Amino acid sequence: MSYRQISTFMLLLLLVLPILVSCEDQTVTPVPPTVFIQDGDNKGLKALALRDSVTLVRGISSQKLVLLETTDLAQDDQLTVIDAGRALLAISDSLIVELIREGNLTVQELTVDEETVLLALAMKSGAVLNDLNIEDAIEGLLKIEGEYATITATGTTFLVVKEENTPLEWVVALDSTPSDLMVTADNVATEIVTGKAVWVAPFGPPGPVIDANINAVNDWIDGLRNGSDMPELGETVWDYAEMEIPASELPDPVPVDTPIDVREVALTLDPAGSYERVDCNGDG
Repeated sequence: MSYRQISTFMLLLLLVLPILVSCEDQTVTPVPPTVFIQDGDNKGLKALALRDSVTLVRGISSQKLVLLETTDLAQDDQLTVIDAGRALLAISDSLIVELIREGNLTVQELTVDEETVLLALAMKSGAVLNDLNIEDAIEGLLKIEGEYATITATGTTFLVVKEENTPLEWVVALDSTPSDLMVTADNVATEIVTGKAVWVAPFGPPGPVIDANINAVNDWIDGLRNGSDMPELGETVWDYAEMEIPASELPDPVPVDTPIDVREVALTLDPAGSYERVDCNGDG
């Protein structure tokens, strides 16, 4: 059933989440909970608290959102979730944003009419799962200004995470075709597509595009939704590396406490250790 096959008078939260499954590897693409708003005037941006600890800041006033009741949002409004709080932002069936993990979003720009759906958000913290589903006849754009990068999307499902204990932002493309999703930092734009991820540090351009473990990302998102204490996303996106390196590629002796580059990986031996070159397999 598509978004546009459903018509209801009020906002409904579907308890069964839609998933996209690959028949080959059973990889699940996580998406925000599906919300449909059909109230006769569905052109605005709505907010919904899925759990407690969701606060709307408007000007100098703030209010805690009532659980499962929709609230209209306007430009400059700020939405925060603390502890295990969880919130949704939605523009009808065109755009859904899920805010979790100590998140903070501010509405920078909002335009919704018969021809345009434009939403620009400033993200200071948290994890934001986004699903942009715009009709071909409508110009649609979602822009997220992170602490270190600007993310622009024109029709995609993607995750943006500001790590809590490291100076890194991550962007993961969960369902994205070429030209759908761009990450820009230090005047360098990087495109990512389905199954890819990129990190951004406080200085410099986006890091290299890497393969993301999407099943692990899905489990990570579910853990946050359930209020579990989850590790940083970087520990989840990357599979643990395993590489055999011939001794001939290492300097002799290998310096201690000084980085060396081996196949584009920087290695540093702990100065507290003791090291000796040994021919373990007798091949010289």
